[in-house]
Amino acid sequence: MGALAISTVAPMDLADLQNKLRESVSWWAVMQHLVAAWRSRPNPADDPWAGPDELFAQLGELMCTIEDQLGVIEPGGPTEAQIELICSALEEDSPWQVAAVAEAVDCRCHPTFCADWLAEHEAGEFTPAVGELYPVPTWQGSKDWEYSRNPINFTLRPNEFPHIRAYDPTAGFTTPVEIVLYPTAAIELDAALATFSKLATVHPNREWAELSMTDGGSAFPVGPTPENQLAVIQAGVDAALDDGAQLVVVPELAVTAEHAEALREWLSDRQPHAVVVTGSYHAVVDGEPANCAEFIVGSHGPIVHRKIVPFIDQTPGAQPSREGIVPGPRRVRVLVGSGYRFATVICKDFLDDDVRHALARAGVNVVAVPAMSRSMDSYPAEVDGYVLDSQGAAAVANNPGERPNGSAIVPGFVFGQPRRGRTSVVQPFKLTPYVSIFTLGEDEAHCIPIE
Repeated sequence: MGALAISTVAPMDLADLQNKLRESVSWWAVMQHLVAAWRSRPNPADDPWAGPDELFAQLGELMCTIEDQLGVIEPGGPTEAQIELICSALEEDSPWQVAAVAEAVDCRCHPTFCADWLAEHEAGEFTPAVGELYPVPTWQGSKDWEYSRNPINFTLRPNEFPHIRAYDPTAGFTTPVEIVLYPTAAIELDAALATFSKLATVHPNREWAELSMTDGGSAFPVGPTPENQLAVIQAGVDAALDDGAQLVVVPELAVTAEHAEALREWLSDRQPHAVVVTGSYHAVVDGEPANCAEFIVGSHGPIVHRKIVPFIDQTPGAQPSREGIVPGPRRVRVLVGSGYRFATVICKDFLDDDVRHALARAGVNVVAVPAMSRSMDSYPAEVDGYVLDSQGAAAVANNPGERPNGSAIVPGFVFGQPRRGRTSVVQPFKLTPYVSIFTLGEDEAHCIPIE
C-alpha cells in the first residue's frame, strides 16, 4: 500500500518497533508494542479516525487488508509469517499506520488477549500501574440478542483500542476510583458463567420493622431481626441455584456478619457453578464502622467490597437519617475471566457517576448491586446507562418491600440486559419472601415463593 496522503507527525523509530514485534511470543505482546508506539507519538491529541476523509479511507483500507491477511488465529501466539505481515505493513515512519495496524490486530486477535494477560498475572490481586495496559472483553451474549450499541465503538479514545484499556484512575473522574483486578478466579468465573443466561435476586423481608433500624440520626449497626432470616435466605439462594441461576444476589443489610459466614460455609459444601453475592452487613473494620458485601464464585472467595457512598435519607415529612459508617476506599474489585468481568457495589455506590465510570473502564460486563432503598426511582435509568456503556448485565436486589410508614411498595429488583428497546426490567415487591429469576433476552422476571 502506498504512503498515506497525510503524514504530519514526526518520524518514529520504525526499526526498533519491528524488532520488538519479531521478538513477541503472544498477540498480547504484539498489541502492547503497537499501542506503546502509538501512544509515544509527538502529538498525543492526534486522532486518525477524526481526520480528513482521505486519511480515514486509507487507514480503513489498511485495517481491512491486515485483518484479511492475518488468516486463522491459532492458540500459542503469532506465526513468523503473521509477524512479517504486520512489519511489512508498517512501511513508513508513521504513527498513523501503527494505529491502523493495531486496530486490525485488536479486532482480529482480541480473543487471545485475556488468556495471554492471565498467564502473566496468575496469583493474588493486581492493581495496574498508571498507563499499564489491561484487556477488556467483548460481550459474550447469545446470537439471539440484539446489541444496544456496538461494543467495539465504546469510549474509543485516541490512546486506546476496543479491547485494550490504559489504566488511569483519574482520567474522566471527578473523584478518582481505583480498580483492583482478581485474575485468580478466572477458571471459576468462566465455569460459572459458561452458559450465562439467568440472574436471580433474593428478597427475604417485606416490612421495614424487620430491620433493627430507627428513623432519624446515624444508623449503625443495621441488620435483620427475624430469627429465621438465615434459613429464609439460604432457602432462597438454594431455589435460585436449583432454577439454574448463574448469578444470585442477596440484598444490602439482609444478613449479619455471622449469617455471611454461615452462607460461606454452606456454599463451600454446595459448590455451585454460580456467582453468589451473600448480601451486605454492618461491621467494624479496622476500628471503623463499615458496610461490607461478600461475593463468592465456586471455591474462590469471599472477596469483600466495602461500601463507598453511605445512604442519606431526607424524605419529606420524615426525620433525616444517615448511615453511620465511614466510607470505604474508592475502590472497585473486579473478578477477571476470559470473557467476563464481574464486580459488586452496594446501593448508592452504583448511583455515583465515578463508580459507574470505573466499572465501565474495567470492562465489567456483569455487575451485582445489593440495595436497601426506600426509593428505586434512579436505578432504571442508571442501569440503562451502564448497559449501554458496558454491553453488560446488571442485577439490583432491593429489600425490604415497604417504605417505613407502609405507604408504598417499592420495586424488589432491577435487571439490565444488552438489547435494543427495553434494557431494564423493574417489578414491584411481592407480599411474601420470594426469589426473582430473570432470563436474559426476556421482558419480565418470574418469581418463586420461598418455602
